[in-house]
Amino acid sequence: SDIEKTVLDCVDRYDLCGGISEATRIVSEALKVEKINWDKLLDYLRKVNTKALAQRLGFILEKLSKKKKNEFKIPELVLDRTERFVGQYTYLLDAGASDEGKLSKRWRIIENKDCMSWYRHA
Repeated sequence: SDIEKTVLDCVDRYDLCGGISEATRIVSEALKVEKINWDKLLDYLRKVNTKALAQRLGFILEKLSKKKKNEFKIPELVLDRTERFVGQYTYLLDAGASDEGKLSKRWRIIENKDCMSWYRHA
C-alpha cells in the first residue's frame, strides 16, 4: 500500500482505525509527513467509486484546509476535483453516531460528530 491508498482506507473504514476523529488525525499526519500525490489519490478515489467515501474525504480535507495555522496544504483544485464525485444522497460523517448535525451543502455530509476533536488537544 502507499500513502494515498492508506488515506482512503482510513476515511473509508474509520471504524477500524479509531473513529472519524482518529481517521482525520491520520489524514492530517499524512499531509504533514508525506508528500501526497494528489493525482494518484484522486485516481484511487475514481476507481473505488464510492460516493460516501468521496464526500467524507472532501469534507475532511476542507476542514483541514481551513485551519488557521495553514499547516495543511490542500490545493483548492483537489477539493474541486473531489467535489465532482459527490452524489445525490446525503451521508452522515459518522454512520455509527446520531443522525443530527450541521449539513455541509458542498459535500452533502451531515457533521454529526466532531472530526477535529483531536486538533484542540494536539
